[in-house]
Amino acid sequence: MRWLARAGETFRGLSILTKLLLSFFIIVSPLYAFNFYVNNVGAAKNRNEISASLLGTVHSYNKLLETEFVRIKQALDQSAVEIALQYVKSQQTGMTDVEKAGLILDIQRLLVNLQTTSRHIENTLAFLPALGDTLFSYGSSSGSIDRGAFESLQTMPTGGFFHSWNGSVYISAPYIFQPGSGGAGQDGLFVLAARMYDVSVKSLLQGMNGYAGGGATFYEPNQKWQMSTSASPAIDTRLQRLFEERVTSAAAGQVRSVEMAGQKYLVAYERSDVLNTVLAVYAREDVVFGSLRTYSIFFWIMSALSSLVIILFSLWLYKLIHQPLKTLVNGFRKVERGSLQFALQHPHKDEFGYMYEKFNDMVSRLHVLIQDGYVQQLRNQRSELKRLQSQINPHFLYNSFFVLSRLIHSGDAGKASTFAEYLGRYFQFITRDASDDIRLEHEIQHARAYTDIQTVCFDKRIAVAFEPLPEAYRDVAVPRLIVQPLLENAYKYAFEHMLRDGRLIVRFEEIREDGRPPCLMIVIEDNGSQLDDRQLGQLQLSLESFNTDVGESTGLYNIHKRIQLKFGAKSGIRLSRSALGGLLAAIVLFPGE
Repeated sequence: MRWLARAGETFRGLSILTKLLLSFFIIVSPLYAFNFYVNNVGAAKNRNEISASLLGTVHSYNKLLETEFVRIKQALDQSAVEIALQYVKSQQTGMTDVEKAGLILDIQRLLVNLQTTSRHIENTLAFLPALGDTLFSYGSSSGSIDRGAFESLQTMPTGGFFHSWNGSVYISAPYIFQPGSGGAGQDGLFVLAARMYDVSVKSLLQGMNGYAGGGATFYEPNQKWQMSTSASPAIDTRLQRLFEERVTSAAAGQVRSVEMAGQKYLVAYERSDVLNTVLAVYAREDVVFGSLRTYSIFFWIMSALSSLVIILFSLWLYKLIHQPLKTLVNGFRKVERGSLQFALQHPHKDEFGYMYEKFNDMVSRLHVLIQDGYVQQLRNQRSELKRLQSQINPHFLYNSFFVLSRLIHSGDAGKASTFAEYLGRYFQFITRDASDDIRLEHEIQHARAYTDIQTVCFDKRIAVAFEPLPEAYRDVAVPRLIVQPLLENAYKYAFEHMLRDGRLIVRFEEIREDGRPPCLMIVIEDNGSQLDDRQLGQLQLSLESFNTDVGESTGLYNIHKRIQLKFGAKSGIRLSRSALGGLLAAIVLFPGE
């Protein structure tokens, strides 16, 4: 362990440049070795998965063919029994020419039904020695028995399922019955056969292969017939030789690399014990594994480029000694621009680590000092806010007194008295010097007084629906003047150019969520037509990017911020399109948080 300690001491005594060079090679070397290992393991795994996928495809199609051909054989056996029953019935009663013709029609109907049971059947045949005729599913007869075909199809192939005759593949069902009283004999034997449609089978085989230049084959080793999608006899011959060498009665599916027609092919094949056949799919290895070779080439190219980069980087690495200094200079420049929300990071306890640590301490102290000054500034702004709250909108004041004068001159003393009472309550609320927070009941009363005044000023052009405040929220303390400015905006921007049919609704909604205190929403909505979607989007964006320097107490931004300071960040003003067509402004309060 002494040598390790001495090595550690030697390393700590090296210059920063030397440490960087050694660290770089120490880090890069195992990463490169690990990448090489992962690349090889991944390539081998992908090869195995591709081979397993091909083998799985062969197995699935093999089971599909077994099921299909066994079903055809069962249908042939069942139809043979039905024909035998009709034969016996006809022999017992004596068969006339008419009955013979009817029997032939019934057999032909059975043949047609058999042909339609599978798309892999090209034609069905019935060899009937007792009638001296051969019937076909397409409605004709030969008038004689083809003895060569009959002799070939009347016995079951040893260890097999199919017959091969005259270039075609058949599935047969021979049947012996007792004609008349003569006992079993050659005339008591008939054969049903289904000739396989090689075009349909080849079409099924074509669907097995998803690679360009590949194919599939269906091979019977005893009679050596083959259905293949390949156009190359050399490939078919090589596959037959492979099957004869490799496939045994107990052999499971296998995957082999075989050279055929001057190319390397990946061959996946499986034997069917039921059909005594071999099903195989093959594809060129350069196509199947082409992407893996591409990755391997890319890996070696990247290795060569990495080596070149390492050499060049080592030659010029000494320049990186200036990078920590540049970072420190940039940090000072950020401080000069007023940015203090950052920290310099250095992973080692060297000279730069010490300088960065002290620099971060300095920035942190500056930030604290500036925050203290900012809090004092906010306090000053709060005093200014209180002063601004007591100011009265001159336009509203002049307009109100003009309306009062008009009512007096019109002789409507009662209405003038009521209007004067509205003004008194309104100005009493505005001008009294009270705390920043008031009961929500008083805030709503002030807002109601404002709408009463505006209803008279607008000469009933605006219909106001003002719902009562829920009893549970009357004593909730809220900042002053959070509702009336929103109503003022509605009258100013939504109703300023409306001559009639204006609508303003003030309602209250209580929202309860599981595990959270209830939320109160004060909803103010109008049917103004002056606000388009672009303006609404700008208003919403302005609320999200609130500026603390905004000093107008009746503005939406100021109200939004005051509510958040009182009830938390989830509270505030939410703007959306009203169902009436104008603006919906909702004041969201969480009194319990």
